[in-house]
Amino acid sequence: MREHNRSFSHKHGELQQLIDRAQQLVDATADKLDESIQSARGSLLIGLEDARSQAAELEESVRTKAYQAEDYVREKPYQAVGAAFVVGLFVGWLMSK
Repeated sequence: MREHNRSFSHKHGELQQLIDRAQQLVDATADKLDESIQSARGSLLIGLEDARSQAAELEESVRTKAYQAEDYVREKPYQAVGAAFVVGLFVGWLMSK
């Protein structure tokens, strides 16, 4: 579970860096007077806000699901192991085809 959290944190960090770089681009073009640049800048600002809100929602959703899965495994460890075994068999069967 912790390894998965590190992987998610790494991907979330990459997404945040991309958003930050786009914001830097928007800030750097603030004084440009060209209408096409201003139009593209406005669209990018809207996209950035949307990306930020979606990233926050996704992070919250993933954390909630991870906590639910962790609680389930703690409450019903044998069922969790059995389910993992069955899924593993199924994936192995699919890969052998």
